[in-house]
Amino acid sequence: MPFSQDNTDRIKASLQAALASQALSDWQRSFLADMEARFEQYGTRTRLSDKQYAKLKQILAPFDIEKPPSKPQRTRPRPKPVAAKPRPARPSSSRPRPPSPLRTIRKARRSMRNAVWIAMVVVAVIGGLVGLFETGGLSGSDHVASSQPSRSDQTVRSTSGFSITDGDTVQIHGASKGTRLVGFNTPETYRPRCDRELALGQQATARLKSLVRNADQVDLQLVACACPPATQGTDACNFGRSCGVLRVDGRDVGDILIAEGLAVAFHCGATSCPRMPRPWCG
Repeated sequence: MPFSQDNTDRIKASLQAALASQALSDWQRSFLADMEARFEQYGTRTRLSDKQYAKLKQILAPFDIEKPPSKPQRTRPRPKPVAAKPRPARPSSSRPRPPSPLRTIRKARRSMRNAVWIAMVVVAVIGGLVGLFETGGLSGSDHVASSQPSRSDQTVRSTSGFSITDGDTVQIHGASKGTRLVGFNTPETYRPRCDRELALGQQATARLKSLVRNADQVDLQLVACACPPATQGTDACNFGRSCGVLRVDGRDVGDILIAEGLAVAFHCGATSCPRMPRPWCG
């Protein structure tokens, strides 16, 4: 079911309030963490089944955040109109009154302001549509990443610089598309093949958020994706997403998730990758 922007913002705010509380069970926290990741990645294009939406509303009911109702404006009683004395009729003139120069200038300025506002609205709408088409993307790809650092060697050293999308994807703030973490693959939460894969994917997402939240030092380093030459940064390479390595307190999060059974190793070559491993459904 599609969501309006107001409804999406309200759900995201309620999710943050719920996850910050201590009143949730482990299952509820895992479910809400997955819902938060979906709304962060897909926004108004998030799709939920009727059962998922009903469960989401049920859990968020105590944390529902609504906008405070606006105070009604006080209306003052209108003064009674006073009958005006009729003015003596002026003799009609055969010459029409010339237009006022000041009135002409004001009219031109008003028209210019309206044109500027219309142009700004058009630019904002076009920018929003472009953002809708550029965000999101599939979590599987024939080209994920190599272990070679990128030329830019960009490193994000603060948890405020990115957010967690799922167990192997993060979203750098200000970037149009996500960043795929390399060296491992976690179960899918967006299009799982079975219930077990969905449950494990939700656990992997929650575990990655916990690792980042509780670490003293977090380093996200961008690396080159395993794609053919001259395709880096294009839709032909990893659906236009960047690739990276995420470390908490010096440890690769992929090694931690693999050791805990929430991910499997997935290593690529310089320009291509093997088939994506998804062993969770038998």
